[in-house]
Amino acid sequence: MLTRLGVFGEDLSLCHNRYSGFLNRWVKLSLVSKNPYTRKLIEEGITELHIPMRHGEGRLEFSSEQKASQYLEKGLVSFRYQEDVNGSSLQIAGLNTENGRIMGMMPHPEAFWCAELDPTRKGNPLGLTVFESIYEEISHDR
Repeated sequence: MLTRLGVFGEDLSLCHNRYSGFLNRWVKLSLVSKNPYTRKLIEEGITELHIPMRHGEGRLEFSSEQKASQYLEKGLVSFRYQEDVNGSSLQIAGLNTENGRIMGMMPHPEAFWCAELDPTRKGNPLGLTVFESIYEEISHDR
């Protein structure tokens, strides 16, 4: 919905997944930029997330690869898939607005809020850490 409203700009849209229709599995993401959504993860030395994705229309498509690269160069990309799971341009999984107030993300960190949900059994609910980072940023509880 945020992409249709133009919140992230006019150069992109969300489309149906290129492969397999609806996807419901865990994916690995790389952290790309430091912002309110990733600050705590980076400070804790975390460079990748393993979280669930559940979508049929989650492929981020830009008007050109050059436009996608510009978003990456500007530091507006928070997360990238470590593999091409749905055909998103440059494997982008999380994108920020230029003012940093909004992040759109197709995988679901809210579905990884406790250690029991971790299929790797490492016991570190990184989805929760994303929300803790946001909370600390908006409450200035640092």
